[in-house]
Amino acid sequence: MMKRAIRLLPLVVTLAAVVACDGRLDPTIGGIRRPPALIDTGTFQLVAVNDTLLPHHATNSGVVYSLISGTFQLHGDSTWLFSTVETLTGTNGQFIGNSPANYTGKWGVVDSTIVLPANGTAKVKSDTIFWRGGPKHTFEDTLKFTMVRK
Repeated sequence: MMKRAIRLLPLVVTLAAVVACDGRLDPTIGGIRRPPALIDTGTFQLVAVNDTLLPHHATNSGVVYSLISGTFQLHGDSTWLFSTVETLTGTNGQFIGNSPANYTGKWGVVDSTIVLPANGTAKVKSDTIFWRGGPKHTFEDTLKFTMVRK
């Protein structure tokens, strides 16, 4: 019986090590607690795209897309909403129409960076959010949105 217990000892030690690692990955397992990342939720107004004040213009196939406003809402339940309004005109100046859009998703925090899966990442500095990889036209390069708290 003693020989059998000694043979099982390495297995028990290995399992204990795995449980300890899992406890470090998930703060609720194993009694190890990590402080939560503090991100102030709220409503933010889009003020600039790629460090240039609104409106942001992009042209493709004879149409000028002018992003004229945007609002970003970061909710405490880990959801977000980004609403924008664009005006579309022909390159000849002819007004085509307005194009409102809403984008939504979930968000989380990794190392003080807000992660918006499939929609890039955002950094918070005081009352300003800098968002890279957010919604854009397929013909545009990655955009950087700058938004300030309302």
